[in-house]
Amino acid sequence: RNQSGEVSLSTPENNVAIYFTLDGSAPTAESQKYEAPFNQAEPAKIQAITIDGARASEISSADFDVSAAKWKILHGDKKALQVIDGKANTWWSDRSKKNRNEIVIDLGETLELKGFTYLPMQQRWISGFIKEYQFYVSTNKRNWKLASEGEFGNIENSPILQRITFPVMSARYIKLKATTTIDGNAASCAEIGIVTR
Repeated sequence: RNQSGEVSLSTPENNVAIYFTLDGSAPTAESQKYEAPFNQAEPAKIQAITIDGARASEISSADFDVSAAKWKILHGDKKALQVIDGKANTWWSDRSKKNRNEIVIDLGETLELKGFTYLPMQQRWISGFIKEYQFYVSTNKRNWKLASEGEFGNIENSPILQRITFPVMSARYIKLKATTTIDGNAASCAEIGIVTR
């Protein structure tokens, strides 16, 4: 899913049909057939199969939370938009002098958050993986509450999506701050997301 909430489904094989569901149920040949990218701004568990004649593939699934369509990055660096573009292969590194190693996002509306996600850069040569973090929330961008702090354990050897949960908190603005990185370089990030369900 890209930043605007548009979902694309694909398969490496040609001439196979893709069927999917949005409610987490197992898809069948009677489910909705994928014809073109579609908008899914709301949270959903998308499950899909491919069917080639009488053969069906195993189910593939992806969980999507609120899309980043309304989000704005509150940072001077235009490349920072890459942390919400929905693409795991793009990334941003904080080279700024002011507020170094933190990124603030306006969610565009007040939401009830239960956590956040952090995907480290997915490149061959890594730099700036966040090791220890602080995650803050605010409803007005002036008064910040610490929602979570800790360490992304073993992230250097297993650079997968990190999902952190915390007690429900209202937020319009979120701030991820790297207190340390694995190599001491400027913090980097491929994607930041939120958890609302």
